[in-house]
Amino acid sequence: MVGMKHELDVQRLQKLLTGKCAHYPLFVYEVIDSTNLEAFRLLDTVQDRCVIVLSKIQTQGRGTHGRIWEDNHGQLSLTIGFRECILPEKLNEIRVLLNRCFCEKLIQLFRKPFYLKDPNDILWEGKKLSGMLLESKVENNLTTAWVMGFGMNIYHAHHELWSKEVQENAVSLQEILVDQKIDINFLASEFIQITLLQHPLS
Repeated sequence: MVGMKHELDVQRLQKLLTGKCAHYPLFVYEVIDSTNLEAFRLLDTVQDRCVIVLSKIQTQGRGTHGRIWEDNHGQLSLTIGFRECILPEKLNEIRVLLNRCFCEKLIQLFRKPFYLKDPNDILWEGKKLSGMLLESKVENNLTTAWVMGFGMNIYHAHHELWSKEVQENAVSLQEILVDQKIDINFLASEFIQITLLQHPLS
């Protein structure tokens, strides 16, 4: 990965996705309440059946079981939303598949022993690096729209914004890689491509 990109850059991200499987609209925000919530809102208003949402900062990020996803302003906050009819039980299969693929990609890129903690987390030496949250809208026992939210601690900036509990139990990619250069736009493009390759819309 050439160069160090500390912030999401729409033009660079679009360039990285050019000619790849991502031909859906891309929305990148400076600040937003939640990329998952925004993806649902967009799916209600745009014609496309898939939307890709990223934000530099989330003010109301969510984790599993109603937990708050704390933003230290150095994270990748990515949501890909789909408008499609799908059986609710299928979503669990998708979650397991995507989280495994994301973990395998990190291992391939950085040669570090990342590992999965069921159901949604990627860990390094017992500390949380990333989390995934799948949410859906269900009508008549059939999912009509669903979103995959993925958050990863990339940079160690503003560590003090985390609560004491999160500081003790979370880790950033920058802490793990130390002197290696990290390009958040490259990582975002890789995770977007994985998602759309593993779950293409017909």
